[in-house]
Parts: sequence; structure tokens; C-alpha cells
Amino acid sequence: MRRSNLFRALAKKDGPLIKICGLKDPAVALYCAEVGVDLVGFIFYPLSPRHVDPRAVRDIMTPGALRVGVFVEQDGAEILDIMATARLDLAQLHGEQDLATAKAIGPERVIRVFWPSRYGFGKAQDQDQDLNQVRRSAQDQDKAQAQDQLQDLASGPSFNPDQSLNPSPDLLAADLAKWAEFSTLFLFDAGRAVGGHGQKLGAFNFPTPKPFLLAGGLEPADLARLWPNAPANLRGFDFNSGVERAKGVKDKAAIASLIKAKARLLGLKSGHATRRCFLI
Repeated sequence: MRRSNLFRALAKKDGPLIKICGLKDPAVALYCAEVGVDLVGFIFYPLSPRHVDPRAVRDIMTPGALRVGVFVEQDGAEILDIMATARLDLAQLHGEQDLATAKAIGPERVIRVFWPSRYGFGKAQDQDQDLNQVRRSAQDQDKAQAQDQLQDLASGPSFNPDQSLNPSPDLLAADLAKWAEFSTLFLFDAGRAVGGHGQKLGAFNFPTPKPFLLAGGLEPADLARLWPNAPANLRGFDFNSGVERAKGVKDKAAIASLIKAKARLLGLKSGHATRRCFLI
């Protein structure tokens, strides 16, 4: 694995890392690598419309870009097996995986996902939507079904059903500190579980012990809006639905627009971002 390349990239301050997630089409994945996308993501969650088979990913060529697998349900052994099959560099833990799983994978290969809405941060309307639906189900429908839904929402890092009413910075800080030595990057996403739903996280600025990526319904135009005033530890952005023409279908024109936006931030004349760190 090109781990040293990642560490060098994180140390640089001259522009954001760009990650395109939910790739399925080999031609689009290769295009991402060719135009300067830093990290390419493949989703191994069967319920996602962007789900891919590890054997198919193995044959997808992405020269120079770090390859990331998104895992929701798998344990450490399954993740390691898929990473070997699909030739992945990093594992993005998007579910209830624990510290032991991260240790088995290797902390330097782990991206740990957090949902600030679980801790009371983010847009109030977005952060309470799923929880309120569950509470209505508990009152008006089958309580056992509601309990199952709450369990689904609670997967992953610490979760308190009442956190959305009262922001809990101490609990978030504790979870971040707990995961700091078991991951190389954090990722903050919108919603309360899984991802790829197109919601935006909203304003979020919280001190973190690790560099992090920002996700959640991001579009190419968001780059110029978010990067100039970025928090110190923000190292890049994760794009998925915001660069698609249909769910699960990436749009090369949108990706090209994103890379041009990054080039403008860096003051480059070329429409392609220079590949500073990820050369093989």
C-alpha cells in the first residue's frame, strides 16, 4: 500500500483532497484517476444502489489514486478479505465496527465516519427527521418495529436518542479521542446513519484530533464556498450524489467541473489538478 503517499498528502496545505465515492463504472473510475481525483471510493453495502462486487473492483484501473472501500455491515475478517480481493488501500468504516476491527485492519488504513447530527450538530430539520419518524412509529404503530428502527439508527459510534435536542460536544470529543489512534482520517457525514442520501451537513466546525474529510450532498460549487474558510484539520471533501446524473451513475462533466474548481482554488491554469502525492 502507498501509505507514505497518504501521509505526505495529509501534511500538505496547498489544496483539498478530492474523494469520489460510489464508483461503479470502470471507465468513470479510470477518468477520475486520470484527471487528478485523490481517492476513489467503492461501496460494499448490498442495500446501496452503488454497491459493487469486490471481484469487479479488482479489475478497475485507477492509477495514482488511493482506493477506498466503504463498509457498513462487515467485520474485520470480511473487510480484510474484500480489501485484498479489490486491491484497496483504505477501509472507510461506515457502520458499527469497533476499535478491535480497526486494529485488525491497521489504524493507518482506516477512515472512521461520524455523523454530527447524532450529537446534536447540523441542521435541526435534517438531524431530527429520522428520529421523529421512529418516535411516531412507537406511539402510533408497532413498538417492536420502532425499536428495530432505533437500533438501525444507533449503529456506529456513541448514540443517544435525545442528543438531537441538546448538542453534546463532550460526547463527540470523547468519541473522536477514542478513535484517534485507531484511524488515519475522520469523515463527517450528514444524516444519522450509512450515507449517500444527498443531505447536506450544514455548518460544522469542531476541533478534531485527526485530519478529516467532509461529506454530505456536496456539489462542485461547494468547493469554493467551503475551502477558503476551512477549519485547520479539514483536508478534503467526499463527493457522491453531487456528481451524479442519476442515482449511482457518475457524471464525467460534473467531475471535470469539480477538478476545475480545485484548480482555480490553487491558481492553476490547467483544468486538471496536478497529482502531487499519489504517483505510483
